[in-house]
Amino acid sequence: MATVLFFLYAILFLWLITRLSFFKKIGLPVLLLISLFSIRILAGVFSCYLSLHYFPVSDSLTFHNISLNENYLLLNQPKYFFYNLFTDVYHNHFSGLFSTTHSFWNNLRMNLIVKSLAVIDIFTLGNFYTNTLFYNYAVFSGAILLYRATIPFIQKGKWLLIFGIFLFPSALFFTSGIQKEGLIILCTGFIFYNFYRLLHAGFTFKRVIGFLSFFTLLFLLRNFTATILAPSLLIWVLCHYFPKKKWIILPSVFVLCILLFFGAKRINPSADFPKIVSERYIAFDTISRVSNTYLPMKMLEPDFEGFVRNAPVALQHAIFLPSLPVSLKTLPFTLELYAVWIFLLFTIWKKRKSGNLPALFIALGFFSFINIVMIGFTIPNLGAILRYRSIYLQFVFICIVGYYNSGTNYGNSLKTGKP
Repeated sequence: MATVLFFLYAILFLWLITRLSFFKKIGLPVLLLISLFSIRILAGVFSCYLSLHYFPVSDSLTFHNISLNENYLLLNQPKYFFYNLFTDVYHNHFSGLFSTTHSFWNNLRMNLIVKSLAVIDIFTLGNFYTNTLFYNYAVFSGAILLYRATIPFIQKGKWLLIFGIFLFPSALFFTSGIQKEGLIILCTGFIFYNFYRLLHAGFTFKRVIGFLSFFTLLFLLRNFTATILAPSLLIWVLCHYFPKKKWIILPSVFVLCILLFFGAKRINPSADFPKIVSERYIAFDTISRVSNTYLPMKMLEPDFEGFVRNAPVALQHAIFLPSLPVSLKTLPFTLELYAVWIFLLFTIWKKRKSGNLPALFIALGFFSFINIVMIGFTIPNLGAILRYRSIYLQFVFICIVGYYNSGTNYGNSLKTGKP
């Protein structure tokens, strides 16, 4: 029965892709869209198999198992199902917004996922594979909008963009299972598309609500990621309205972010971002010490000197690992990483005398780079780095594609804000 249900829903989702205007507006052949989603379905099945047979403590399986309990509450005690979403079991008055443990906000991230899955369990009969199918349909929708936001700036190299958004290997692998990384793709797709439309096609209530809704969802799922996204969008706006000052705007906002990062605590003691990052590092270090991919680092002191002292190691971990020689398990990630950096160097060499990087890609590049750096500072575990970095490395690749095709004539697409 479970297998039949899985295939019925798979056929339904594939049929919806052929019928809904949401997918038709992307301008790609229906057969290609079906193929891209089918690849994601296969990746999701592979992810479920690994979780069930090789990684039983994976986030995907944890979310699923908890959702079964929540589904029981939904069906038998619906009042408590909704009530405990807003319950503060730690009695700390909803403080600790950026805390990694023992806070209402930290629990809310998991609650949003497992309660959504609990609702889906009604339709999937609690089947892990079918739940993952629903999840991948949502992630695919986010990827669709990310493509629609970036394609107006790409007149050549469309297939590179398709590869970067839908088939980038590590991102496809880590976002095909029920994890937060896929939801970040979902949120960023809706955020960037609505923001692009607001800038190029004007303000509408629908676009504003769409942008605010998914930005809020991103903040609830990963508040640090949303915090980094805010100055990235500021860069986008400034570069859009002052295109000739792009290379002044970017370093200026970067310096402003550093000043706010280290100085915000003087305005509000609870906004001690260096301490928050240091605490995140300690939390990850504690659980990573038993891992065979543990990466020892010096204690991250919550001040400017501490970050400068740890910067070389953090950058090495986040940007250059895994490096050769590597084990068979990490070889695909190494080859992917090297391919991205070689592509970047080749593009810089080719465009050294020309090119005009659109504001969207400057914003996406800033967003990706800061997240990758923060991953290096906070995660002393190679396996976790590969997972958390995957979507930001994917975004870096998309930015390189944008730069590689910079200087092309995309003005007609921007006048109407389409597609």
